[in-house]
Amino acid sequence: MKVRVIVGAALSVAAAVAAAIVFPTRVETVAVGWASAVLVWAAIECSGAIGKLMPGSSSLFESLLKRPRRTSQRPADLERCERLLSWRRYSPRDFDHHIRPLLLGLLRHRLETSADLLDPELTALLDGTPATDTYGKGVSTGDLERIVLAIESL
Repeated sequence: MKVRVIVGAALSVAAAVAAAIVFPTRVETVAVGWASAVLVWAAIECSGAIGKLMPGSSSLFESLLKRPRRTSQRPADLERCERLLSWRRYSPRDFDHHIRPLLLGLLRHRLETSADLLDPELTALLDGTPATDTYGKGVSTGDLERIVLAIESL
């Protein structure tokens, strides 16, 4: 770094002397221009050197803006369930195409470890009975809650 500073200073002096020789009537203008250029160059060098000294080189303000990392990872299946299930009334088509496969996966997983008898609602879910036959015009959040509780009780 010392060599770089010495070479830079020598080159700037040489440029100022050359400019003073080329423009002998404007020596003051050349001196002011040279001094300004040297000050700007020195400021850039100093800020670069200071930046190298700081480990993270980020301000306290920027560090406070960073979002904390989530340490606990949630299972992908749980996130998918939360994304699919919401507080609303599902049409029979939405239930048959989106919600039923999810509930069937849960039910089959529970049936691997349980030998309990299924209630009629879970039997209809497992047999693939259309939602219009079981629930009529739509499936409410209460119906979903009842199904999930029945699956959990197995």
